[in-house]
Amino acid sequence: MVEKIVLHPDFNGKAASLGDIALIQLKTPVKFTSSIMPICLPTSENFSVEADCWITGWGKIKYGVPLPPPLTLQEVKVSLINQNDCNGIYNDFPVMGLGEDAIKDDMICAGYPNDGKDSCQGDSGGPLVCQLQGKWTQAGIVSWGIGCASKRYPGVYTSVPYYSDWIKDVMEENMNNKPNSGNVPTQNVSTPLVPIQNVSTPLVPIQNVSTPLVPIQNVSTPLVPIQNVSTPLVPIQNVSAPLVPIQNVSAPLVPIQNVSAPLVPIQNVSTPLVPIQNVSTPLVPIQNVSTPLDIFP
Repeated sequence: MVEKIVLHPDFNGKAASLGDIALIQLKTPVKFTSSIMPICLPTSENFSVEADCWITGWGKIKYGVPLPPPLTLQEVKVSLINQNDCNGIYNDFPVMGLGEDAIKDDMICAGYPNDGKDSCQGDSGGPLVCQLQGKWTQAGIVSWGIGCASKRYPGVYTSVPYYSDWIKDVMEENMNNKPNSGNVPTQNVSTPLVPIQNVSTPLVPIQNVSTPLVPIQNVSTPLVPIQNVSTPLVPIQNVSAPLVPIQNVSAPLVPIQNVSAPLVPIQNVSTPLVPIQNVSTPLVPIQNVSTPLDIFP
């Protein structure tokens, strides 16, 4: 989907106009495949006339004859033509009123004047690509010409190197203005924190514990009874905030199974437990506690 189209300000909509170039910004990135790949932008305006260049498109296969179904992408190899030579050819053409220097600095010519290979109607806007040092680079954009593959008159293309600075400026400007591009600070986040509820994953039981529990035996130190406690135990009463039970836990507790070592009781305690006696101070209840217990949600 197209997000934005940027036309060059020099374009006037007429044939052989300056600035016959536009950039398209897409809403989503292009997914590259073995048949869909990016093209390199040229780093200079120096393209050798001996360079291998190709034009592609779905335009007419010759003047007045449209491409038949299934509309297979067409391609043809062309050669670049010196600008001065191309200007000399088009200066002699009397119909279009191009006058002298018809081929401007922002145009390049390609084709075979005597071989009938050229772009045609419907190919406009398509690429002219050349292989430079093993990399495919876009040299031009199909712009205009005299008929299709007319003898003597090569096709005319917008020079991509001539507009390389404009292309970079437009790309940088639109990348900087794109939402969430990194240049817009994030402020006043209004999204609240959302609690985690209804955990659906059950607890996993612990199984096959290889280390057995060791029983406590033969305790040699007797338990010492507590006697004559001067401070009474005080019960807690009248708590104003009740404890709230935890409810709606969707994950059941899973018991621990298959423990390989049994629990062993404590045996042979040599000293008996002695009860607490002679408490001299009565138990005093705590009342009217004003601070509630913290409730775990």
